[in-house]
Amino acid sequence: MNKKLKKKRIPECNDAYKEALIKKVLDADVVYEWEHVLVQKYRWLGCIPGALLGIVFAVLTDDFWSSVGIAVFVMIMCAFIYFIGCANRDYLCQITPYGIRRYETERVPEVFYKATRGLAYVGIVICVVAVIFIGPMAFVGAGGSALMAFKMRHFHKNTETYIVPFATDAEYHFYSDESSFDNDIVLLDHTIPSYSSETDSNLTNLKSFHWIGVYCKEEHISEINDVISQYITTRPKIFKKTLASEQ
Repeated sequence: MNKKLKKKRIPECNDAYKEALIKKVLDADVVYEWEHVLVQKYRWLGCIPGALLGIVFAVLTDDFWSSVGIAVFVMIMCAFIYFIGCANRDYLCQITPYGIRRYETERVPEVFYKATRGLAYVGIVICVVAVIFIGPMAFVGAGGSALMAFKMRHFHKNTETYIVPFATDAEYHFYSDESSFDNDIVLLDHTIPSYSSETDSNLTNLKSFHWIGVYCKEEHISEINDVISQYITTRPKIFKKTLASEQ
């Protein structure tokens, strides 16, 4: 099999190549699918940097109401990070004969999006008032805040779609690894060692484009890999033993 693989012409990983394969995956029928709820581990860790920064600014500010304003802003941002930035996600993965389709949707109540859009309009008003009463110097801070506020006006729930076409002329190595999600969700990884290169950018792009990484329960790894193996050549990745594991 390896001799046959070496005789295959390595494709050029350009836009036309990508678009053609992605279209085949999108148009293909589903042969196997599964879904989970992805729950981030330690969601609260993402709030720590913002909270610490807010405390520092509040301590350094002499004005009481400025400190209150900073505290309110930090609480809003921490809530945004926790409930939206690190939100649980509905995860749907579909295997087709030509590749894999993954869909991820945030599990966030619509009220949070409405509240964010409402705060955006409030932020725009505050920025305008700051410019009127403070003068042109307010543009230093208000300009960026207003730009962010305008972008947040159209904040809605979106489903992110990821398409990974199979490389049928290459041999994959697969293994499972821990993930950043709870509920015993692991990462099932399929990569192409022959496309690893430090000097050939085309091989690097091909490896990235055809890299398969799906989230699943550990007990489902064998079944999922059996389905994928019907369409690509795979074999387990062999890890070298470390001194710690040998002791």
